[in-house]
Amino acid sequence: MGARTEMTINNARDFSIGKRLCNLPALRKVGLQANRRVPEVERLSQDCAVGEEAMLKLNRPVEVSGQRASALRLTDLRVLALWHLLVLFRLLPCGFANGDLRAQLAVLTGQQPHQITQGKMLRRAR
Repeated sequence: MGARTEMTINNARDFSIGKRLCNLPALRKVGLQANRRVPEVERLSQDCAVGEEAMLKLNRPVEVSGQRASALRLTDLRVLALWHLLVLFRLLPCGFANGDLRAQLAVLTGQQPHQITQGKMLRRAR
């Protein structure tokens, strides 16, 4: 079963067309043109090749103004755990400390808190 998309025009003036009944043919034309473009837009938005290229670019190290930045390995367990924690701690009203992250990161990665040093946390966060 395929998805069904229907066009709804709530305000005809959005298309510089009046609201009177005599404008119905012009509104119908606008709606048909939009409906003809929808399958192409949906196909492009589901094209994984576009996302794959961006993902590969993120997973490679880069050099900006002579300073090297390591790759962001999004599929690495440690990176995913760190992203999870940053989102989790982001809304704390008093903020958070490196030690707070280390303790939680150890739980998520199956390590002991003392195994994750402050230097490792800083490199990972950078």
